[in-house]
Amino acid sequence: MTQKKLIIILSSFSIFLIVIYLLTFLDLYTVKPKKITSALLNPNYRDSISSIRLSKNNKSLIFYKANKNIWLGKIDENLNTSFTFILEKEKIQNFLNIASKIRTLQPISAKNFEKEEVFGFSDSDSFVIEFFLPDGSISSTLIIGKNNFSGKKIFIKTEKSAVYEIEDDLFPYLSVAEKQWAFMNFIPALNFSEKDIQQIRFLSDEHSFFIKPSNEKFSNTVHSIFSLRGGNIVSTEDAVGQQIAEIYFETGYSDI
Repeated sequence: MTQKKLIIILSSFSIFLIVIYLLTFLDLYTVKPKKITSALLNPNYRDSISSIRLSKNNKSLIFYKANKNIWLGKIDENLNTSFTFILEKEKIQNFLNIASKIRTLQPISAKNFEKEEVFGFSDSDSFVIEFFLPDGSISSTLIIGKNNFSGKKIFIKTEKSAVYEIEDDLFPYLSVAEKQWAFMNFIPALNFSEKDIQQIRFLSDEHSFFIKPSNEKFSNTVHSIFSLRGGNIVSTEDAVGQQIAEIYFETGYSDI
């Protein structure tokens, strides 16, 4: 066999493999023409959602509505650790708004659907969001997969639905790291301001003193304390022995 014939055969074989690959690719990602207009979370249930569970790999965060204005979070009790933290109000509200907005869902056809790793739906890759109603029933379960090739859209499905492609506006909320959701200021988002404070008490093993509004340093002290932010969240058990001081805000309502 001459070198020229060999080159022709190898070239033909290469072209054949490329065609097979393209046919397989098109078969796996055949896009159905009909798009769907819907929401990931029924807008009618948005304000009724009482708790949310976010899961990735073996870790889960549970969010629950303490009252109309405050959401609390905790690590899944099944992980043998438990501590509660206040959520960043604006972030949880934005998350619910994005989940309940009307959007376009592009159905994706996948004949080789059993290969869930293609879309990122394997247990190690997927991110699961569950919305619960007050009676404990699940309003919606979303399974989030990988981004598509453009990186601008993401694959998503429910436990029973087909695969859809949607705008990737959920990315900032796909995290089970507590500090990504927590209100990290030292002073929780309570309904009081500087004008409500009658005095501030500082207690430690070595010192004990208070500051009242008449003190010229009062406003700066309040501002400094309100501006303090934590770098991480630890459980009460881990914090044992680490306390060095206590700060009390005395208001007309109660001591905080």
